[in-house]
Formats: sequence, C-alpha cells, structure tokens
Amino acid sequence: LNAGALRFQSGEIDVTYQVNAENYASLRRAQKQGRYHLQDLGAGLAIDFLWFNLNPGKNSAGKPYVDPEKLAIFDRAEFRRAFSHAINRDGITKSIYLGLGTPQYGPISSGNKVWYNPGIPRTEYNPERAKELLAKAGLKDINGDGILEFGANRRPFEISMLIARGNAARELMAQVIQQDLGKVGVRVLIQALLQNEVAARWLNSFEYEAVLFRIGVTDVVPDLQTDFWYSRGETHLWHPKQAKPQHAWESETDSLVARLVSDINPASRKKTFNQVQEIWARELPVIATIAPNVLVGWKSTVGNIRPSVLAPHLLWNAEELTIRSR
Repeated sequence: LNAGALRFQSGEIDVTYQVNAENYASLRRAQKQGRYHLQDLGAGLAIDFLWFNLNPGKNSAGKPYVDPEKLAIFDRAEFRRAFSHAINRDGITKSIYLGLGTPQYGPISSGNKVWYNPGIPRTEYNPERAKELLAKAGLKDINGDGILEFGANRRPFEISMLIARGNAARELMAQVIQQDLGKVGVRVLIQALLQNEVAARWLNSFEYEAVLFRIGVTDVVPDLQTDFWYSRGETHLWHPKQAKPQHAWESETDSLVARLVSDINPASRKKTFNQVQEIWARELPVIATIAPNVLVGWKSTVGNIRPSVLAPHLLWNAEELTIRSR
C-alpha cells in the first residue's frame, strides 16, 4: 500500500479517492472487517491517449518537426486505425489495472454517461486487421526481418514514443504497446521524460513523433474543452494552433463544435456532439486506450456519501456529510 492507502486503512483519514488498482485490491481483502466501504465507480473521465505528431511545420532552423516520409504515414487514417487495432486493451486492463480499468475507443470516456456516444465504431484488438491496414498505408516487410519498411529507400519503420516517467502503470502500458506493435512489424522506442518536458514537446517545441499521455477533464460538458476540439486550439493534441484546418475532417469538426457551443437545445446538442465523436472514431487523430476506473473508499462512520466520477468524487456534497461517533 502507498502512504495514502495506509493512512486510510489505519483510520487516520475518513475518505480516499486516489486509490490505484493495486491498493484497491489490497484494501478490498481487508474490507470484511466492516470498518470502511470501497466502491468501483467504473470508468473515470481521464483517458490515456496515444497520438502522432501531424504538424507539417519546421523549426527555426528549417528542419521539419517530423520526417516528411514518416509524417505521410502518420497522416493516413489507415495507419492510425492499424495502430489502434494492434493494441490489446483488454490485456492491458487485466494485467496492469487488475480489471479496474475500462478500454476506450473515442475522444471522451464511456464514464461520461451524458455525452458518450456508444454507437461509435471500435478499433478492437485485431492484429491481422492491423497488418492489412499497415500494408494499405504503404508499410511492407520487404527483407523478411519482421520489421516493416517505408519510404523511397525502404527504411525500417520505427516510432519514438514519449511517456511521462513516474507512473508505474503507464510505463508498463507503454511496454505492452511496444510488444503489441512489434508483433505487427512496427518498432516502438520508448523515451521517458518528466511530465512537464513531455507536455512542452507537444504543446510548444513540436519535437516528437508520438506521445502516450493521460488527459484529464474537470467536467462532462464538451463546451468547456473547445481548446481541445478546435483546430486552432492550443491543446489540439496532434497539431495545435493551426492557422486554418489542416484536414477537411478537422474543418467539419470545427463547424460542428461551433454549432454545439451556440446551441441551447439539449437534444440537438447531443446529436451534434455524437457527430463529432463519429468523425473522431473514423479518423482517429488520437487513439484512446484505457480510462482507469475511479476507485473510492470511506469509513463506515461517514454518512450521506454519494460517489461521483467527477472530482472531488466523495466531497462534492461536503456540507451534507455526517460523521457518526466512533
């Protein structure tokens, strides 16, 4: 158990909502004593996303942010769908999150019950389909060494993927993704940096090829994340701050989001945002992987607890909570 879980188990604190999968499993074994309650609230709103640098620009020295031949591959939806099909989300959920995570396939978590579109197509684990799509994207293993080649000179296709160091689950996830992609002929190199250094790469310097990064949200309403949706937005992950939309589907998304934020009719707003999610699922500019489940616990002496997937998960109605005498 980590320090927070130990303090909760010992009775030093009354509620906890920052429980990871390993600590939850340990606490659950001791729950029979009846001193506290634990609850798995299902998929949280934060998702571990994986995306590629689709910025066609150049740095101050005139060097492209991304190798142009590699960018041409990244820019193909077939390639991004292939990459998604190659990731065994169920395996990651079971082995790393001990079943306490939820596979994701779209831009918002299935834990967002109001806005999530359950009808979007899912690029579920299918290595054979991944191989077919990689071939359509122009990647082939000409020399038979197990690694696909690309470009005019048929270079081995490898991707450098940034992750933030310090999160054991995400580091293990990156290793599993590396292994999964190796099975379909794509070599993934993992580069672990401090979290702020990773963010600086995709927000400012644009010096990266791929990123695995957790994006959290503080509300379920998509209007509050327009900087994420608009192509001109500063957190438009794969290519922020665009002067004009780079792709037709981004222009379409921009128009839909503009309609969403100006509309006050709940039904039409939901229909519009469903369309945004459908475009995303088709183009996959960002690949959703896992939403860790929200795992919470509270002492049996605490009353009027009403858990929520929104933070603060147990304290949002703090004025209503009661504490019974011990």
